[in-house]
Amino acid sequence: MNEYRKRSNIIGKQVSVLVSDRVVSGTVKTIDDKGRLVLTDGTILVSGEVTKIREKGYDLHN
Repeated sequence: MNEYRKRSNIIGKQVSVLVSDRVVSGTVKTIDDKGRLVLTDGTILVSGEVTKIREKGYDLHN
């Protein structure tokens, strides 16, 4: 997983993730050893569709 994390273009970025019928937004802190996205607020996402990726500081709602 370390090599996967090194190559990831999503760590440190703000994302919106469609999970079932809701959207979860936040900044990706890391990808854990099980392949789950971990957001800086502690949210762990097991599955979902990343719908937006922005550099840190962008307003995800625009």
